[in-house]
Amino acid sequence: FVDTALPGPVISDLVALVEADRRPGQRRELDLMPMGGAYNRVPPEATAFTHRQDLFLLKYSCLGPEAETWVAAVAELLAPHVTTRVYQNFADATLSSPLSAYYGDNLPRLVDVKSRYDPEDLFRHAQSIPTRFDPRS
Repeated sequence: FVDTALPGPVISDLVALVEADRRPGQRRELDLMPMGGAYNRVPPEATAFTHRQDLFLLKYSCLGPEAETWVAAVAELLAPHVTTRVYQNFADATLSSPLSAYYGDNLPRLVDVKSRYDPEDLFRHAQSIPTRFDPRS
């Protein structure tokens, strides 16, 4: 997520990264989803989606040859300009604290809901909401 406008030089460098050194069979995606408006009128604690204060969501991905190299270059360029918040539907196995990145201050409430409706933790994966709250998550 991005909560302030990206500087012009960063935008230029981002466009250059999308265009440069493309490999045959490689598919690159850069998606800027505007937030604001109706997104920001709902209080962050009202739903599981807590990222209500951001200007836009910036998603980038690459498939094919040397995909990881391109993704790493984009991540390095954007690192000083993005928040630590992450959209939970774009799971990222490299996150050190994925649950706090996905759910922010809503995590304890979501753990409570999970423990009531799925106490046996039947619906789980590596980064799913647990049935007990661990503040280190």
